[in-house]
Amino acid sequence: MGWVWVAILAGIMVVAFAVVTSLYDAEGSVTQSGGTTESVTSGFGAKVTPIAVTPLMSTATVRLAFHAYGEELLDGNGRLGQNTRITVVTDRGVVENRYFAGTVPSPVEAEVGIDGDQALYPFDEHAGYLIVVVDSFAVQDDGSIVSLEELPLTLVSGGGVSGWNTAVTMSAPMSEEPQAAFVFNRAFSTQAFAMLILIMSVVLAALALTVGVLVRTGRRIAEGALLGWSAALIFALPALRNFMPNSPPIGVAIDIYVFLWVMVGAVCAAVLVILGWIEKGRVRKDVEHAA
Repeated sequence: MGWVWVAILAGIMVVAFAVVTSLYDAEGSVTQSGGTTESVTSGFGAKVTPIAVTPLMSTATVRLAFHAYGEELLDGNGRLGQNTRITVVTDRGVVENRYFAGTVPSPVEAEVGIDGDQALYPFDEHAGYLIVVVDSFAVQDDGSIVSLEELPLTLVSGGGVSGWNTAVTMSAPMSEEPQAAFVFNRAFSTQAFAMLILIMSVVLAALALTVGVLVRTGRRIAEGALLGWSAALIFALPALRNFMPNSPPIGVAIDIYVFLWVMVGAVCAAVLVILGWIEKGRVRKDVEHAA
């Protein structure tokens, strides 16, 4: 019978390993709708790359790499032929960069506010957006900036955030005010990893509670080693929770519905073992007095 349990546990481990690793994607994935997936040949093009998602701060960091194409925008050296201003608008604020004629646009990083409920970890979803405006400008004698003309821009998505699947919805190519809307949700491998750890926590607590009941009812001997094991489990379970990918703060749904009760079960198991050990000592003394 013992080998049967070994085989069952080995099978569970193999299945869990296959599930977590088969769909693992270190770079995450990006799915684009709208915009274009082709190379830009005229006007401005911007590659939009999500590089970080921070649900605790309700923000995502996005890098935009700009390139100008066509004789109407470039000089003979492949640099900007006119003063150009690139403005990135999010609900976290406005990032404005000015590039004078003869220069090359540098990448811009923008902080995008995201809405979502982290309490649903690891099945939470977060959404945000950004708007990009490109225009040419002139500097007046008094130093003021005057916009001359809005320039068309095409957005293309790329890259990805480790542990996250990203869906990007973009405006039509060559729009004057392109917008990119993002939806982030955790990769399946991350979800499977977190749920596997949660299941292991439940199994450990259930086994500890079973041992505690057996000891308290006198069906198993209350040994000193069990005292240390049951007490150590109370400290080991929170550490196991922290192994979850991008572990969320205390108080999310998995804590309310599962992990809190795992800890309650582990504490009850320790109490039962201690009571069984005390009862064992009392019975031993009664036997010694009777002798």
